Amino acid sequence: MKKLIATIAVAGVAFLTGCSATSSVTASSLTIPKTLQAPRLTGEPAQFYEELIKPFRERGFRVGQTTDPRAGKIELDFEPSVWNTTFTLKLIHEGRVIATSSASNKGMGTGINRPAALRDLVSKVQTAMLGELGKINISMVADKTLDIACAGAYEDSRLDPIRTKLSLDGQGLNRFASLTDSQKPTSEEKEAIRIWANIAQNCFQVVVKQLQDTPNGQLLIDARLDAFNTLQSIQAKLFRGDISFGEAATAQNQLLTKSQDSNARLEELERKRLADESVKGKSQTDSTQKSWSLAIPQTPTTLIAPAKPVFTSCNRIGNQVFCNSY
Repeated sequence: MKKLIATIAVAGVAFLTGCSATSSVTASSLTIPKTLQAPRLTGEPAQFYEELIKPFRERGFRVGQTTDPRAGKIELDFEPSVWNTTFTLKLIHEGRVIATSSASNKGMGTGINRPAALRDLVSKVQTAMLGELGKINISMVADKTLDIACAGAYEDSRLDPIRTKLSLDGQGLNRFASLTDSQKPTSEEKEAIRIWANIAQNCFQVVVKQLQDTPNGQLLIDARLDAFNTLQSIQAKLFRGDISFGEAATAQNQLLTKSQDSNARLEELERKRLADESVKGKSQTDSTQKSWSLAIPQTPTTLIAPAKPVFTSCNRIGNQVFCNSY
């Protein structure tokens, strides 16, 4: 009896995985502005942006671009190595890590089935971070612009003559009473306007210094320079008596609204950048999986077909017996 032998090539690899997750929190209470600075993701993590910021949104934060120096920020550390792929998500406030969650996989499974492996790690990080944030008593305060960094300068008593007439620190729009004020400045008020202009100039220099090392820093500096020049023009016209307080307040409101639009444009630029990075990240993930699939050694596995059963049928014809096997 012959044996039928069939050989089939199969991937002879076991998914060697060692997935682990950790998380921690360092504060029981936190007072923080509502907007968190979004993480600037590149490469593979960019495709998981929404998942990574979801825990913070679920706790009531707005995640985006902010120039408030008091703001918290979200950071992500990513180790792409197939042998130790790691996501570490952090909430940082005033230079201190408030909450962190991390997940890693030390097995080759992150190469063989990379998209699923990365999604699994992100899911673990997301769940752990939400849990840690739930341990903190969070008190959110209104966002301010970067000018709050020198807000104390506007408390100068020499500004009192014009304090109720204009938004000196630029933290809010002028209201009806200011917008309808037809009076032009007195000599005392002109001196206050001169001091206001000097404080604004000093504050602008502080702002530029703080923006230099921030995401989109140069774009923000350019926008701030344009706004500063416009404000100085308004201050000069008011100082000379060319315009009334109401006209100055109206021009300042237009300037403040334009600044808000500038921030919106920056957010749009960041969304476009993130979309491009997400496409690149997915391509990188697919490329890594493909390279690992090609690198897997093909191990021949031998399948032995079972022997066929033998049946025998015999018949007598006369004095002879005839048998057939099949």
